[in-house]
Amino acid sequence: MRRRKNRIKGATLKPKQPPARRWPARGWLLLAAVCAAAATVSFWAIASRRGDRSPEERPPPLARQTQGTPGPKPSFPTRIVETAEGAKPAAGPPPVSAATPASPQPDPVEAVRAEAEALKKESLEIGQRLIQEYPDSVDGVNLLAKVHYRCGEGAKAWQYWEQAWSRDPSRADACAGLASIAHDKGEHEKVVELCRKGLAQTPGSVYLLRQLAQALNWLGRPEEAEAAQAEAKKLFREYDSTGGISGTA
Repeated sequence: MRRRKNRIKGATLKPKQPPARRWPARGWLLLAAVCAAAATVSFWAIASRRGDRSPEERPPPLARQTQGTPGPKPSFPTRIVETAEGAKPAAGPPPVSAATPASPQPDPVEAVRAEAEALKKESLEIGQRLIQEYPDSVDGVNLLAKVHYRCGEGAKAWQYWEQAWSRDPSRADACAGLASIAHDKGEHEKVVELCRKGLAQTPGSVYLLRQLAQALNWLGRPEEAEAAQAEAKKLFREYDSTGGISGTA
């Protein structure tokens, strides 16, 4: 007996664990009551806030789409804005307005013609100024003749070139201008006559020699044309070797 007690005394006894606590039923009932009270208070606050608004402040009901196929469902932010500001009509194509006539486009030919007229006017003004400031010089008259000739006004150009050549017979450019007008008219005999008169005053005019050779070719006189062309080439080489102006009239 004593030996059994000693064995029991020396054995290691395990501590007893307390039983697990259980949530009482009344705790669950208390939590459900608190949640219901919070839901009731929130619902009452929202209802009172809506009831305090005036009819003008209350948002109008969303318009229902009864005809046609339903449109795309708006996104969450769009629904909030539409609810706050009222239903907005769906964006559709802009109304068809009466076709307005297109503005007329500027004509490029007319623009070039207007620019040419402006340049012609400016050049004529410069020529008249030269005549007034330098009455003893024929440069202004010669300039007016060139402007009229390039604008297709051969009659006026003939008058100014004839005036310049009569005032200064050494002006081979005035004689060459008269020969150019005669060539445009097909008067090749007149060209030969003018060139020979001009070469009598200025024998070193390369331009008059070339005009003479061209007119002689038109008249079927190739030997005389070749002689005039050879003389023009010879003078051209001399001008070029001495540093003169190539193609001097």
